[in-house]
Formats: sequence, C-alpha cells, structure tokens
Amino acid sequence: MTTATATHGVAAEHIKRFDKKVTDMRRAVAALPADDSFETLLKFIHQPGWTTIAEGIFFEGLVDSITHQSQQLANLHSQLMAGAAQVGR
Repeated sequence: MTTATATHGVAAEHIKRFDKKVTDMRRAVAALPADDSFETLLKFIHQPGWTTIAEGIFFEGLVDSITHQSQQLANLHSQLMAGAAQVGR
C-alpha cells in the first residue's frame, strides 16, 4: 500500500518507521559506557586476588567478545553510511 506522500517510492509510514529505527540506534550507541568506565575496570583487575583462574577465563572471554562486537559495530556503521550515501545517486 502506498500513500500520496511518498519519497522515491517509499511510503511515508516507512520513512517514519526508518526514522524511529535510526533514533533507537542512536540511543543504543549513546548508552554505551563512557571512557571512565574502562579506567575503573583497569583499577579492578590490578587489585591483588581480584579473580580466580576460572573467573579470569570468563572475564577474558567477555572482553574479547565486547572488543570483536565493537569492531563489527564500527564496520557495520561504516557500511550503513556508505550504502545510504549511494542510494538515489
């Protein structure tokens, strides 16, 4: 179903939905921790007896996962921006 107020063949309700999704994405990215949280984490790990070997394995796995997901997020954002810039050219 299309409406009279369409942009390049995209109905206005789709544009409204896309707008909300971009706003939600922006909020999600803005909710990521600030730089000071990483300094706090570094203070924790340097405390004597901070963790057991097993807990260290879990910790390292989480840090690796967050690092890889963050790198992937940055890559996906770059692709989104590059693709969006090419649409309608």
